[in-house]
Amino acid sequence: MGLRPGLITAVALMCLMDVFSYSIMVVILPKTLPTLSPITHSSCLTIRQLVALLACPLGGILVDNTSFWFGMVVSSLCYVVACSLLLVEDSLNIYFASRVIQGFASSLFYPAALNGIVSTHDDSSRGRAIGLAFLGEVGGLAGLAVGGFLYDYGGSKLAWFFNLIISLYAFLVVVGLGWLGLPGPNPSHFIVQRTAGA
Repeated sequence: MGLRPGLITAVALMCLMDVFSYSIMVVILPKTLPTLSPITHSSCLTIRQLVALLACPLGGILVDNTSFWFGMVVSSLCYVVACSLLLVEDSLNIYFASRVIQGFASSLFYPAALNGIVSTHDDSSRGRAIGLAFLGEVGGLAGLAVGGFLYDYGGSKLAWFFNLIISLYAFLVVVGLGWLGLPGPNPSHFIVQRTAGA
């Protein structure tokens, strides 16, 4: 069984979205809310990781009871909602709510992504598939550079709008690839497909 480029692309885009959203927040938060205390600032940034940590076991259960495709679609939709919120206004409450939603999205995305890659690749290609998919981590570098440039050029709204465009693109790719053949949200279909490919 060879590489599944569609799935790898979807995972890479979602991974890029996840780390891009975090790194762009690191650049913009101190500029838009400069009066925050250090503890409030760090709390706003770390709440995503805390929510992801607490919700990840539940995300894994949900993926096991549906499919990896379902987990990726729901998590990509959560990223769209989180990025849309940031366009409402620059306030601590909005930023905090967006980060909580991103944490929930991450708790679904990572179990779904790893489940999808592991279950659709055999021993000869699994490691390469995971390595290629997680090249999306480049979003961490891109968010810092692009976020700073966009903020300087057009303020926070331009940066958040760009963030929203990336999240919408990732959502459409995941839904499109699901429509074209990734297993749907039906556990029995998923099990049969895995067994048939073994």
